[in-house]
Amino acid sequence: TKNIKTSVTPEEQKAEIQKEIAKEIKEANKNFRICCFSEKNDSLLMWSHYAAEHKGVCIEYDFSKEQYIRPFLHPIYYNDKIFKINTFKGFTPFSHIAASLNKCQDWAYEAEWRLVILKRNNIIPEKIAVPKPIGIYLGTRFNQNPKRMKLKLMKVIKELNIPIYNMEKDSTEYKLTK
Repeated sequence: TKNIKTSVTPEEQKAEIQKEIAKEIKEANKNFRICCFSEKNDSLLMWSHYAAEHKGVCIEYDFSKEQYIRPFLHPIYYNDKIFKINTFKGFTPFSHIAASLNKCQDWAYEAEWRLVILKRNNIIPEKIAVPKPIGIYLGTRFNQNPKRMKLKLMKVIKELNIPIYNMEKDSTEYKLTK
């Protein structure tokens, strides 16, 4: 038998493959816009993770009557199996959408939905018109934000006549109430 010598180590080969896959994913991402929503507004974990440790806001929408957006809004499928895209055949828009709608079962508490918009006729919108919010929920630590930011938000909420709610931590249970 002959010894086969290569100039590339297995680690270098793996790094090169990962680099190529990352490049394909980056290219595929140019064809999509994804925005995440949740059915919940009172999750302690989500306020901690996504709203600057309760300093942020939660915006409530009603998408039920939205004929333009509703077909692009999909629930997340929570599963412990990894959804794999066949990278050797390349990414298709549908495999990428399917992958974007799968998440580990550990995240099921989020009750997440995703708005997924595809590029069409070589055009992808930078902004998507959403319905007027039906409620704004302020985090329990919202008042710790800079005064200028709070005033600016309150001005918009008042101009659009959107109901506003202050989230509060329950005194006897680990939960939030409005």
